[in-house]
Amino acid sequence: MNTQTAHAPTLASISTQEGGPVSLGGLTPKNLEQALQLAEILANSSIVPKDYQGKPGNVLVAIQWGMELGFSPMQAMQNIAPINGRPSLWGDAVLALVRSSGLMVAFKEWEENSDTDNPVAFCYAKRVNGEERTTSFSQEDAKKAGLAGKDGPWRNYTKRMRQMRARGFCLRDLFTDVLKGMPIAEEVRDMPTDMRDITPDAGGEGAAPATKTAAVQRKVAQKKADSTSAGPTLEAVLAAINAADDEEALKGTAADAAKITDERDRKVARTRYSERLTEFRAAQNAQDNQDRAPTLAEAITRDLNAVSGPADVEAVMGSYTNHLLELRDADPDAYDRIMQLADERESLTK
Repeated sequence: MNTQTAHAPTLASISTQEGGPVSLGGLTPKNLEQALQLAEILANSSIVPKDYQGKPGNVLVAIQWGMELGFSPMQAMQNIAPINGRPSLWGDAVLALVRSSGLMVAFKEWEENSDTDNPVAFCYAKRVNGEERTTSFSQEDAKKAGLAGKDGPWRNYTKRMRQMRARGFCLRDLFTDVLKGMPIAEEVRDMPTDMRDITPDAGGEGAAPATKTAAVQRKVAQKKADSTSAGPTLEAVLAAINAADDEEALKGTAADAAKITDERDRKVARTRYSERLTEFRAAQNAQDNQDRAPTLAEAITRDLNAVSGPADVEAVMGSYTNHLLELRDADPDAYDRIMQLADERESLTK
């Protein structure tokens, strides 16, 4: 009698007839079967983050998210954190993604009023198309949000947490196309996890709540009562979102989307809103790049014609790295001419 013994997958066994064996250098699966096998192997490892140990499903989701964002599987597990049931990016990973995208030309973080009771963290960033954003997060903001003095990082690393909050606001607003709607782990970690409906204690409707807990209970009960009132339908909101012909018109639909009473419908509306916003901004970025292309090409050409040695050519091209990527997308012909001129100038100056 022959029996077959099931064995756990190994790295050597992860292969595919079409794609060949997995690349061990990057541990990049070629198909779903390889991804499932890799997820099981990693979940059984003791040197991956605890959120993924023994949870191959979590590993697989992290790998998929990582592929969409540009992470390898190992990078995904180190930089994507499942918090309160949501995959989130750590603040340092957010900055790394934006920097590697080539779309950011300036970035700065600093703090003001450090010697006062209300220090303020600032973050500034600028895109290649000239769009820029400055955001801030103060200790007073932390108090209003109920974060100041909270057990954990907000008590032990207050300055760092203010920095992460300002950074998250800035990069999420300015680089929606890069981050693809992923929330920031430092923010998600501070969101409430228990939103149960609580009936307030007996008492007169106008009676003042005796405790903070009673006040929260009353607000939750009121919110539940308000949600029963009829709001706009999902179909009407989606029609308005799809009919918007510019970003300003699209923003006018946000209020109605927020009033949808069904949570699932509200989520669908938010997703469609984000997609349309990304479309408008991508189109505006493309137009801005096209408008800038002639001036940019002229500037690079002028600097190349002024060089006196190969090292100067390399320096000029290095200083315009991000702009060359922009020019390649906006005007491929101009980009090719500049690359040819760089080769010529390098040959002539040797």
